[in-house]
Amino acid sequence: MLIPFRTRCLLGLVIVALAGVPASAAPAARFSARSIDAGQALAGDPMPFAFTVWNDGDAPLTLEVRANCGCTTPRWDARVAPGAQGRIETTLSTSGLVGRTAKELEVLTNDPSQPRVALSLVVDVRRAVEVLPSPFPVIALPDAGPAKLDLTVRFVGHVARIQEAVSSLRYLEATVEPAASGGEWLVHLAVGAETPQGRTAAVVTLNTTSARQPVVSIVAILERGICATPPNVFFSPVSPQDRAPMVREITVTRAGGGLERCRVSCADRRISARIVAGQQGAPARLIVTYTGSVLKRDLRTSIVIDPGGGHRPLAIPVVAYADPGGQ
Repeated sequence: MLIPFRTRCLLGLVIVALAGVPASAAPAARFSARSIDAGQALAGDPMPFAFTVWNDGDAPLTLEVRANCGCTTPRWDARVAPGAQGRIETTLSTSGLVGRTAKELEVLTNDPSQPRVALSLVVDVRRAVEVLPSPFPVIALPDAGPAKLDLTVRFVGHVARIQEAVSSLRYLEATVEPAASGGEWLVHLAVGAETPQGRTAAVVTLNTTSARQPVVSIVAILERGICATPPNVFFSPVSPQDRAPMVREITVTRAGGGLERCRVSCADRRISARIVAGQQGAPARLIVTYTGSVLKRDLRTSIVIDPGGGHRPLAIPVVAYADPGGQ
């Protein structure tokens, strides 16, 4: 179809006019880095971080910065002119942090190509107070009688003292004294004969004069005689669709060995159990079997492992849940 000459002229004028209209102005954010690794720090040291952001666009760039935890307090330039640069600064508090830690700042911008930007802060925090050989000692107790363990506490990069030691269990006593070498402290743990059979966790809290770490926690695991992992046996709701028998396995250990001579019993006849010795030094297994029918209410009982010889037995709680649809 032929276009009249006058129409062609008008179209040409429109095209020329449109070509002269500039594109919509927009900011363009460019960051000096998306992640900064500050290396090592001692717990309690404030760690500064700084990011530079350039506006490569032709409209003002606006920024809003949010921290993902209360350990950082960011400061930033809220507006960056075209061709200019701004700063995002923050200080990370390392109090209470241990090991390699990563925190994030969320940056909200009016740059249409990147409205949300995550900036990562990375630091490897070293303990200001060290407990040697470990803050999580495992104390293997004899089948009967008390036991003792000594730990060393070292204040790293600063001088402080331990004011008191508080134990969470009445049968674990904790006392402290300065070490002969100076700058270190000794923590004496004394476990009483009344400690129960099995595995027990105890928390020893050290109150110190350290401004970096005023409270130090030691979690001691007490193991006497026979220990079960996990310490309980659970059977999911026994429904008509379940086929008897239902079997569960847990690991059992004994510091002095001799599990094969232990007597295993359960007061509920629907529950049976036996110990299968491990091969080549592997822990033994306790095989627990439920042979009953559908339960109308939860079954709660215990499996008793009796080592004999006058030693206290270990009772392992067993729960078989009733079928909710059968009530």
